[in-house]
Amino acid sequence: MRRKYAPSADTALVRQISSFFRQSASPGAALAFMTAGAVTSFPAMAAVFALVSPSLFGWYISLSVMGALAVGYAYQGLVG
Repeated sequence: MRRKYAPSADTALVRQISSFFRQSASPGAALAFMTAGAVTSFPAMAAVFALVSPSLFGWYISLSVMGALAVGYAYQGLVG
């Protein structure tokens, strides 16, 4: 008997990244999108916001986005 698997968020992300590549996106931009997407999703932000102060939440968002951009630029520099 064959099992039917429901598509998860991971398969949707893979499809989205492959469409980025078809539209001529750089690998660094795709990596930055994948990195920042996990941090800036609404459930992740809601969980962090419920646990920390608003100023610490601002640091969380800003460092996450800056880190994703840094990783994307570094990867693009290595891959070319």
